Order: sequence, then C-alpha cells, then structure tokens
Amino acid sequence: MLDGIQRTTHRDQISRENSPVGESESNGDIENAVAKVQGMFRTLRSNLETNYGHKIPSDHPILAWMVRYASLLMFWFEKGSDGRTPYFRVKGKEFRKKLADFGECVWYLRMKTKGKNKGAQGSKYRWAEGIWCGMRAESGEHIIGTPDGVVKARAIRPRGSEEDRWNWDEFAEMQGLPWEPVPGSKSISIHPGIMDGSEDGSIIDKTRFYPKQIA
Repeated sequence: MLDGIQRTTHRDQISRENSPVGESESNGDIENAVAKVQGMFRTLRSNLETNYGHKIPSDHPILAWMVRYASLLMFWFEKGSDGRTPYFRVKGKEFRKKLADFGECVWYLRMKTKGKNKGAQGSKYRWAEGIWCGMRAESGEHIIGTPDGVVKARAIRPRGSEEDRWNWDEFAEMQGLPWEPVPGSKSISIHPGIMDGSEDGSIIDKTRFYPKQIA
C-alpha cells in the first residue's frame, strides 16, 4: 500500500515509521481510524453489491476509490468529542455539498474545448455517461469513472431510472485507479472530461427530462 501512496505523492514527503515492539497503545488512534475506515469500506461495498445485484470482483478499480471515499466520509461527517467534524476544524464550516450514491451511474458535465463545438452545434455535446467515484476534497469536483479512465467534472445529473442508475455492464467497463487515473499513463493527475465532437447527440434527449443537477 505504501508503494501505491508514494506513486501518488512526492516520495520525499513520505517516511516510514515503525512503532515500538510490544507497545500497541502507541498506535491506538491510528488503529481505531483504520478500523473505522475498514468498517465504512465494508458498508459501502455491501451497499454497492446490493444495488447492482452482483459481487464486485476484487480487481475492479472502484474498490481503490472506495477506500479513498470511506476516509473522506469520516472527514466530512464524523464528529469528535468536541461535537465538530474534521472538515469543520479545517474549513470553519460544515460540509454541505450534495452527494450521489457511491458507484452509481450518472451523467456528468463535460468541458468544451476552445475553438471547437461552438454555437448551437457545440451545445449538443455537454453530458456523458460515467460512474460516480466520489469528490476531490481540495476542489469539490466530482470524480467520474469511464471505460477510458477517470476524469473530473464540475456537475453531475442522476439517471432517470433505477435500471439506468445501476447498469452493471457499464459499471464493469470502468477503468482507472487513484495512482493511474488513465490506464497506461504515467500521470497521476485527474483531468477534466473534454468533448471531442464524437459524442452521441442522443444523450441530450435523455438528460433534458431529468433537470436535477448536483453541483
């Protein structure tokens, strides 16, 4: 796991520490935090498998994002002995953003490229299909899984039916990991979804009937 973390950060920012032998109390807070994340992970996985009606393979990329999301849920919502969440202690306010169900199929808003798809023609290609993998803590952008890798988006929309929200075939095609968002790329950065003009225009016909948008 440490190797995976080091690939997503600068190696000189991470150092390995070993606790004194036989003194598990020195790691008490860490062990408690790990146990809570593990519990949240199991809950998220069970809920996702129930919604899809399938067991999630151990090599599916959503599981790596699930670990990250489980820890963020604790950061956003778990209150300490002072009655405040970690998010409040850092930001000075409570977390108020709306969240989708982790792992569900959503529509996400794609960015327009400069000099392309201008005018009415360009407005046809704004939404695309993806899997909701959580949010970026630093920017509040949505993390979206696609067959080509993971991208970020500023807004999403829910699908219109339960069948569309929990489409197993679409979910199974998702690619991209936290330390390798785009398979085969050496970059660990999550880039915005960009329209290239090849999108299916029928997407607009589907999304306009479901105007609710999660920013």
